[in-house]
Amino acid sequence: MKFRMFFSSITVVLMIFSVGCSKKTTKIKSPNDYDKKTVEQEIKPPNDNNLYNEQELDSRIKETFVPIYFDYNKSNILNSEVQKLQRIASFMNDKSQIRVQIEGNCDERGSEEYNMGLGENRARSVQKWLVTYGIPASRLELTSYGKERPVISGCENDECHAKNRRDEWNVLK
Repeated sequence: MKFRMFFSSITVVLMIFSVGCSKKTTKIKSPNDYDKKTVEQEIKPPNDNNLYNEQELDSRIKETFVPIYFDYNKSNILNSEVQKLQRIASFMNDKSQIRVQIEGNCDERGSEEYNMGLGENRARSVQKWLVTYGIPASRLELTSYGKERPVISGCENDECHAKNRRDEWNVLK
């Protein structure tokens, strides 16, 4: 009988310990325990469009940042150039670390002063378009080369001159 009582007592003690050990507390994190970046990474899968090595990025930059052309003595954005600008803006929205310098250029006709102003107006038109599309102005620098940097020198017809009336890009990473 003493043996049974002893055995029963041991059983009760073991049951108490086993019940006590099975209650594990789990700390629930409050929203303040997470930083925003961690939460975004947990919620959103990685965007494969943003994962480029340096060589792939350079290739994408060359494909995306193509010249924007203008009519003679004009700085307004042509309908034919809008699709190029949309592709540039989309790329810049995806790659927030990229800044660009917009370089305004003109054909060789007209005075240096006139063409410097026209080149600046062309660069400013593209800048305004990109800002309207959502690119911060702080990521867009402007410069004008006027007629100093023709793609083709000594043009004698409008088709040749048209290739010099452009904005080009200097990508600043």
